[in-house]
Amino acid sequence: MSGRKVIVLSDFDGTITTCNTMDFLYENYATCGLKYVKEWEAGKLSTMEEEELSFSCIHASQEELEQALDANIILDPDAGALVDYCRVHGFGFVVLSEGQTWYIHQLLAKHKLSVDKVYGSEVTFHPDGTVIMEYPHFDPRFPMRGTAKAAIIEKYKNAGFFTIFIGDGKSDTDAVKAADKVYAKSHLLEYCLSHNITVEGFEDFKGLLALWAEHSPAT
Repeated sequence: MSGRKVIVLSDFDGTITTCNTMDFLYENYATCGLKYVKEWEAGKLSTMEEEELSFSCIHASQEELEQALDANIILDPDAGALVDYCRVHGFGFVVLSEGQTWYIHQLLAKHKLSVDKVYGSEVTFHPDGTVIMEYPHFDPRFPMRGTAKAAIIEKYKNAGFFTIFIGDGKSDTDAVKAADKVYAKSHLLEYCLSHNITVEGFEDFKGLLALWAEHSPAT
């Protein structure tokens, strides 16, 4: 690993946050609730289809949604310490999300967390209530995903980076097959273990940092 660049690529919802931000919005502001999320989880809908359908059921302004997120979404208390660890050791740190960049940037800014880049879907809220979604990181090799995490990881690897992925859920199952090293919790840890994917488990960032104190993740 001597001289090789290292980058940490982290999922956002359920990994940096303690809950799923989109689920919170749907449960509280969408008349459909989690109906389309459950169909997405069952593989019946792509992320793009799920988001378009769910957001069509939301009748709240961007300001109202952001106020609710500020008041209710909690980040892992050691998220800042994790980013600081990466800075001190010269690692890049980016967010890979199947969610939307508008709320990720908002929540990171609220908690004064600075990352190198955020990958996710792009959303524009118009005054007439129209919501336009774009998926700049879609890759046809992964047609069910709005943000092709595995493709992004591959680009970093091709650029000479040692890639470390951190995640927790279904949208991360392609990413764990592409990364050089994987740290997982919750459903993603179960997935890795059941599919013989080399992984180290953790419960929260405090535990992850304890692992990294014992041995560098870049080895």
